[in-house]
Amino acid sequence: MCELAHSLTDQQKLDVSTQQQLVVDDNPLGYPPADVCCSGLKTVISFFQESQTEIKVYQGVKVLIVGPYGSGKTSLVQTLVDQQPRMSEEIQDTSGGIDTYEMAFDLEEAETLEGRPGKSLELSIWDFCGHPFYMYPHYVFFEQPTITILTFNMAAYKPEAFEDQIGCWFDWMIAKTNKIVVILVGTQCDQLNKAQITKVTREVRAKLAEHIERQTELTKSRIRAIEDREHISPTLSEQLKAYMKLLQARYTVQTDVICTSARKYIGLDRLRQAIESLAADRQLFPNVMRVIPTFWLDVQHYIEDRGNALSIPVLKWEEFVEEVTSRFGMKHLMKAIAQYLHETGQIMWFSNIESLKGLVFIRPSWLFDVFRSIFRHDFEEATFTPDDNLRAAGLSSIKFERLKQEALAQGIIDRDLLRCLLSPLIPADLVTPATEVIRLLTEAFELGYSVTKRQRDSVFSLAPDIDSEGKAKLAKVLIPWLRRSGEPEDFRRMWKKKEEHRKLVVYFRFPNYFPPGLFEILSVRAHKPKHSLRFQHHWGGGFHALHAVEKVHVLVSYARVEKEHDGSKTQSDQMDEDDPHAKMVSREMQNSDKRVVRRVRAKKVILDASDSDDKEDSLSIDLSNIPKEDNETVKHISNDDEDSVRRKGKNAYVQKGDDIETLPEGEKRRMESHVMLKYEIRDQSSDEAELTPAAAMWTLLLPLLMEAEELLGSYPGILVERFTECPLCRCPSFLGEWLTPKETQALATRPCESCGQDVDTAFLVQPREKKRVIITRKTPLPPPPPPTPPPSSPPPTVLVDETVE
Repeated sequence: MCELAHSLTDQQKLDVSTQQQLVVDDNPLGYPPADVCCSGLKTVISFFQESQTEIKVYQGVKVLIVGPYGSGKTSLVQTLVDQQPRMSEEIQDTSGGIDTYEMAFDLEEAETLEGRPGKSLELSIWDFCGHPFYMYPHYVFFEQPTITILTFNMAAYKPEAFEDQIGCWFDWMIAKTNKIVVILVGTQCDQLNKAQITKVTREVRAKLAEHIERQTELTKSRIRAIEDREHISPTLSEQLKAYMKLLQARYTVQTDVICTSARKYIGLDRLRQAIESLAADRQLFPNVMRVIPTFWLDVQHYIEDRGNALSIPVLKWEEFVEEVTSRFGMKHLMKAIAQYLHETGQIMWFSNIESLKGLVFIRPSWLFDVFRSIFRHDFEEATFTPDDNLRAAGLSSIKFERLKQEALAQGIIDRDLLRCLLSPLIPADLVTPATEVIRLLTEAFELGYSVTKRQRDSVFSLAPDIDSEGKAKLAKVLIPWLRRSGEPEDFRRMWKKKEEHRKLVVYFRFPNYFPPGLFEILSVRAHKPKHSLRFQHHWGGGFHALHAVEKVHVLVSYARVEKEHDGSKTQSDQMDEDDPHAKMVSREMQNSDKRVVRRVRAKKVILDASDSDDKEDSLSIDLSNIPKEDNETVKHISNDDEDSVRRKGKNAYVQKGDDIETLPEGEKRRMESHVMLKYEIRDQSSDEAELTPAAAMWTLLLPLLMEAEELLGSYPGILVERFTECPLCRCPSFLGEWLTPKETQALATRPCESCGQDVDTAFLVQPREKKRVIITRKTPLPPPPPPTPPPSSPPPTVLVDETVE
């Protein structure tokens, strides 16, 4: 040690022919001190053990890297971590997913002893693949508190592409949380000159402010419309509270666009300063840089070792607590410790998600790899790599191709296919691990549901096989996000024939943003046994089911409604100002120039092309104080195929496949669009004697609506409005009052603002709790047992509660 510290000259691994030498004279070790090194190995070990007790460990922060596909995220991260130029194009993993990195920033401290380690900011960096396909599978991993770096390619940026490159990512983040902390980073700035860089940064900042202001002004206009009314109903009062809550959101963008180049190592120091500055903000990150107790670190090291030892590194919460407390005690601190490990990326414990809070993922990278294996935007390119384990399990390349085509065509994953895909992660020769993973994906993450197909069947049954324990067998799973098929022709014909049957229809309206995966989760939840629905059809934008008891059809679907403007205010615009709820939607659904477009994967885009002056270097956006801009010029950009659109009904166009309608080139009309999520209960029979009462329909519909409301609660940043369809004119002209039904429940009828007719309120809100209906069964009930005392009781009738207020 002493020789190494003072006078070592060594020629190992040097080219002797060039007479190179490594000279380290007068370059002593700073830490540990030279006298410790000269005292021998035992002294050095003892020195480090004693020093370890004096070193403080501080809580770090999680950093998420998001942005469009090909924007240079991976090159940026690798350059930041390695602190030298790195270009990842040649080695980029095209399978998508999330990659994790660990690094630390050494923080300068005047009081730090010379040579002794000082404070450091630990970073857990998660690099999200930017392909739009992953915006739903990765949504669950976008959580706060985190610092989010949003990247875009400066060399490829065009003003008309703002929404695709930046705007849609802000919408994606804001929908999940109304508190985001963002650093906006432009990559490949070395390909632009100084003037071009200045122009791009100004345009991006201006458009970002306009993007947020446009959505804020939409919310404010709805608030004004409600406040101007003479009478504010309980439903409008609740809607007003929701609007006000949206305006309380604060989005923090730490700096102006940070221009970087991984190729030439430009802008990385400025990015580091921005991260350090945000992490030091106690209001944003109160726990970052707090001293972590040694006991917590012992738990962290134990869990890390435990996660590496398990083939499926997932523990139930009770198991996690038992393992840790049996070794370290302190049971009352377990939630605090788990939250610390979650916030720093050491484990994943989703304490706020009901279906996931009972599980602890003690090796996050394993879960990312599972998602990466199943969710692939390039799944068509997946190939079979045989090995001994796969052969022993009877899996061949022929079977793999057949099951792969089944997944591509119908979104159905076979358990044997999953064993192939996950062979690097779980034992491929065992069925049980694959079944455990499927159950994890279907029950905890709600990504799909079990389906069946008999040997002689040509099509799948959307009903599961049930085992002896009452659980669904998991041989095949339908994953709605992978279900790309269009609306089935047989369903369309059947539905058209029943157009005049009694129905109950309600809508959720999303004026700003429809979160990816929302419909898919709702469809998985609707498939659960408690709803007694027998799925008949399931396509990319909807599902159709029959109720197991009542003679009714259930349809849940979503579509995009588009409203055209030529710049002048129309009667519909004025009505929208008077009442932004029923009247606007009613007019949109009636007028022949309004178009409904089925939306499966694509996202319609409205871009504001106006310019704005450059703003200050630091931007913290308070939504309640953004001024309204004048003179908007709006463009409609889409990569859709108009040939894929066909006529359906009087006022609607429905797409085939995944594409949606596009405007002709040069179209300058302003397009306003929103998504309508529809729930419909329709009677199977038109026979007056067999009609299902409206109260019974509400009994079936309410649990589905309450489940939707629960799910919407996990998206605090989205604007949602509710409507009920008039049963007479078929316009969604009534406010959806299932959350606040009392006022309408007290009325026998209410007039429709669209057609002017009086409507039975039984079709507008659920009846009171005490209101009951007698349900006649096809199979008569067995006679009652003979009574012991006095006269026999009359034959029983079944009374069913129809609703809950």
